[in-house]
Amino acid sequence: MSRPLATGKVQKSGLRTVDLAIVAMLIAVGAVLRVASPPLGTITPNWMISLYVLAIMLVRPNLRQAIGIGLVAGAVCVPTSKAPIPWVTLVSEPVGALVAALLLNSLSGISDKRFPFKAFAIGVMTTIASGTVFVFVTKLLIPQKAVVAVMMGTVGITALVNSVVAQLLYFPAKRMINLKGAEADEPRY
Repeated sequence: MSRPLATGKVQKSGLRTVDLAIVAMLIAVGAVLRVASPPLGTITPNWMISLYVLAIMLVRPNLRQAIGIGLVAGAVCVPTSKAPIPWVTLVSEPVGALVAALLLNSLSGISDKRFPFKAFAIGVMTTIASGTVFVFVTKLLIPQKAVVAVMMGTVGITALVNSVVAQLLYFPAKRMINLKGAEADEPRY
């Protein structure tokens, strides 16, 4: 199905095959990096968030599709998680992906040239949203005060790492898959 946009263009309701391939590839790379990456001190970077932010920025899914990307990323995170309750990622990653899509939509009128740190900003906010949901759901299940303080510190550091990774990868990935011009900056909502 397709629907007309205010611009007169027709919007497809589903992701194209190439979009699905990009999302699948980035989530797979995120899974491999989660398994292969050693901790940096007490923190293991959450590569999955960086890579689904990148996927969302590249394929511009609608909100429902973004939640689906987050759900798949969360499901992939469960067996590779080092967290005390791994299945919480089934809640936190869809929230993170939704935040990424909402932020991307709100920033869609601003070109990458005018705001070249869009990936950094979206990466920070997505990680904070996902991490905060993860911490508070975990806190509900493991009621210890220390859990929140320690885990929120981890969320802050991870947000910085994830946003740097997303920023460094965004422009080369965008060029590689040839998403240039105004059409690439238009959301599919």
